[in-house]
Amino acid sequence: MPMLIRLSVCSSLVVLALAAGCSRENAPADTSLREPGVVASPKVMTGGMICPLESVNGNPVRMSRSFRIGDRASLVGWTRVADARQPVQGQVHLLFRSTVPDGSQDLSWAGRRVARPDVAMDDSRAGVVGYSASGAFPPNPGKYKVLLRIGDGNAVRECDTGEVFDLHG
Repeated sequence: MPMLIRLSVCSSLVVLALAAGCSRENAPADTSLREPGVVASPKVMTGGMICPLESVNGNPVRMSRSFRIGDRASLVGWTRVADARQPVQGQVHLLFRSTVPDGSQDLSWAGRRVARPDVAMDDSRAGVVGYSASGAFPPNPGKYKVLLRIGDGNAVRECDTGEVFDLHG
């Protein structure tokens, strides 16, 4: 009987995780996000999180999504998880992923959490919901999805900002 209860609890947790939009991809065990630059493919959870990108070099992102390869930029946005009582903690990285499945690796910029009282709206649980990262755009022309990764060696969450940048020479 205890085994049946245990299976029922495990099944319930799986259903809850799927209902929240979370999924796990199988990948190598290395989940370290410490090294800037090219990112390996760690085990990643997706879904249940929003992470809009708002500005590039101080200008609203809607003003331009086209940039020169290798140019430096600073990107700013904010993030929330579906359950605001459990904020996402850990290191912040912005990723640039080619929209062409050519096997190229993601380029990563190390970022940091920043206070965003305009988004938190006096919610003391919100803490620092903003993120900021700076670096050089990928050196190859093409279209790149802008993704956000937050996590540590135990858990990594990836969120699609919904932005695609066109990098040209």
